[in-house]
Amino acid sequence: MWIWLIAYLVYPLIALRLMWIHRTALDQAATYTLPGWAHGYLLAQGILLSAAAALLLLQPELMIRAWPWKLTQQLAQIYSGPILCYGVASLLISRGPSFAEARIALIGMFVFALAVLVASVIHRAVFARASLAATLWFAGFAAATAILGLMIARSWSRGPIPPRPDRLRTEPHPKP
Repeated sequence: MWIWLIAYLVYPLIALRLMWIHRTALDQAATYTLPGWAHGYLLAQGILLSAAAALLLLQPELMIRAWPWKLTQQLAQIYSGPILCYGVASLLISRGPSFAEARIALIGMFVFALAVLVASVIHRAVFARASLAATLWFAGFAAATAILGLMIARSWSRGPIPPRPDRLRTEPHPKP
């Protein structure tokens, strides 16, 4: 119990400190814009996953029939939470102007998609064989893993973030 209390108090303080230390980094990163294809993919992913989460929560019977493995009504509604978070995160990231703003979230989404894909391959026996739902599940997570991986690679290939010209000092440094 104490570990959670400490974590919920300490981690936000660490995050605030990091935000303060790196408060100008996003201004400097504005030159590395998120390309249109990345905006489009994240927007489509966000809409699709948010809609699926809403259906899982509000119409679990419908989603149970469409799900690629046996699912109970309660479990369908429980699945809606993390899927909604993933969808809303995709929508929010799609609005970001640069890879620098999106990089950490993209890495988290990539790890999640890859972990789901690996776990699904390991436990493929629970999937209905040759079903459209199973095919869409595997294809969707394979595509998400590949596209998110490409976005991350693209964000790192830009090299170090150059300083903005308006932040460069033009006058000589004062002598002590």
